Amino acid sequence: MKTNTSASALFASLLLACAPLAIAAPPTITLTTPAQNQGAYLVIAGTATDTAESGTSGEKVSMLGIKEVRYQVEGSKKWKRAQLTAKNSSPSGWFIEFDNTSRVGKRITFYAVDRAGLGSAVISTRFKRIVTTATATPPTTTTITTP
Repeated sequence: MKTNTSASALFASLLLACAPLAIAAPPTITLTTPAQNQGAYLVIAGTATDTAESGTSGEKVSMLGIKEVRYQVEGSKKWKRAQLTAKNSSPSGWFIEFDNTSRVGKRITFYAVDRAGLGSAVISTRFKRIVTTATATPPTTTTITTP
């Protein structure tokens, strides 16, 4: 039995076999600040790094870089995008602004997505609002009496 394989199909399979392969690895994400609880208004920042390796000849893989960082606040079903400092590059800084009105705290979950569509592991931290009350000391009054 004779099979009909076109020359273009043979050439395409040969190209795929010889192409430099990149190792697909998911990105990583870290939270850098704040480490713990703060006041009512927070700027939460971190870094996301694409860990995919470059091709065999040292060129950057076209799908290398962080596409987005997403976050979700506890109690919400919606995932929002964090602001990236350098989109489509690796590493990329990211940040969100968060109005922390809960004394109990809100857990915020983060993950990064690279340009190849791979997602990082999820990181999560609870942020509680710390209320500091300043105890005012009464002003000192000096009375001078003259005879």
